[in-house]
Amino acid sequence: MKTLFEIYKFMKTHHAYEYKGKYMNIATAKSKFLISALCFSLPIAAFAAPPEIHGFFRAGAAISLDEQTYQGADKNGDFGSTHFGLNFSNNIDSNWRVASQIYAAGYEDNFGLHIDWAYATFQAAEGLNLNFGKIKYPNLLYSEIVDVGNIYPWTAPPQELYNAETEGNAYLFMESFSGASAVYSMFAGEYEITTQVLVGNGGVEMGSLDKMLGGALNISSDIATLKVGYNQYTPDQVEAGELGLDGNTVNVVSAGIIVNWNNALIISEYANGTVDGQSERDSTAMYTTLGYTIGSVTPHVTYSILDAEEGRDVLGLGVKYQASPSTTVKMDYYNISPEAEDGEESESFGVIRGALDFVF
Repeated sequence: MKTLFEIYKFMKTHHAYEYKGKYMNIATAKSKFLISALCFSLPIAAFAAPPEIHGFFRAGAAISLDEQTYQGADKNGDFGSTHFGLNFSNNIDSNWRVASQIYAAGYEDNFGLHIDWAYATFQAAEGLNLNFGKIKYPNLLYSEIVDVGNIYPWTAPPQELYNAETEGNAYLFMESFSGASAVYSMFAGEYEITTQVLVGNGGVEMGSLDKMLGGALNISSDIATLKVGYNQYTPDQVEAGELGLDGNTVNVVSAGIIVNWNNALIISEYANGTVDGQSERDSTAMYTTLGYTIGSVTPHVTYSILDAEEGRDVLGLGVKYQASPSTTVKMDYYNISPEAEDGEESESFGVIRGALDFVF
C-alpha cells in the first residue's frame, strides 16, 4: 500500500483517489472518489461530462470502561459515530464548478440528512479559485476531510482539538462556514504552496460565530506537509451568553505538520484561542501521533492535551488495518485523565472505540 501521507496528499490535491491493483495511481486524472472539491486547486476540466457522484460510509462504536463518558461513549456503548456522506459535483462551464455533500450521522437527529457543504467555484486565473457558499473549515490538517476515516490512522482525529463542543471556551474547530474564500496554489521546486483566505460566519451547536476573517497556508512535499492558520470571529450577540464568550472577539492560531518518511509517521498539531477581555475563556489543544506501517497494518500512539474549562490529558493506542484499497478497519484505546476540579483529583478511565470505513 502507499503510505498515509501519499494518500492524504493525493486526496488533498486531486480531491480523489483511484487505485491500480494494490497501489494508488497518483497520476490518474479521472478521479474515482471525490472527497469534497475542497480547494479546486486544479484547472477546471471540460464541462460536458455528467455529474460525478462519490461517497463514504462508516460503521463505528465506542464504549467506556467506567461510569464516566467521553465524546458520547458511556458504559452502555455508543454507536453514534456511524455516518454516511454522498458527494455531487459538476462543471457548469469552463470557469464555474459546483459541488455539494449530503451527510447523515447517528449523533445528529437520528441520521437526518442535511447539506454538509455546498459551494460554487470560479476559476479566476491559473492557480486562483474563488469559492462561494457553505465551505469546509480549512485551517487544521484534517478539518476539510474530518469525516473520511480512510485518510487518517485513528478512529477519529484527536477530539481534544477536533471537537467544536468546547462550551464556555474559545472554539478551535468548526465543521464549516458560510461565506467565501480565495485559494491560490503554486509550485516552488519540489514544494506545493497553497494559500487560502476566508470570510464568513461559522456555525457550532451552541450558536453562530460571526465576522470570521482568516486563512491558512499549506506547504507540502513528498515527505511532509506543514499547515498554519489564523481565524478571528465574534460570537453572535444574542447567543454569546450560551457560548460563554459574552460576544467578545476570539483569535485562533493553529499549526500542524505531517511527516511520512519511509514507513514512519509523525503527526503533530497545535491550536490556541484567546478571548478579548476574558482570558479565563482561552483554550489550547495539542496532540502528537507516532506510527509505523508494517504491510497493511499501522500501529500508533497519540498523546493529546486540552487546556480549557473542562480540560484533560489523553493517551491513545491504536491500530489501522488497510483491508482493501477502499476499506479500513481501526481500533483505538484511550486513557482519559480529566483535569482536577475544585482541588479534587479526578480519576482516569478507559474508552475503546472501533470503526469500519469505506469509500466508494
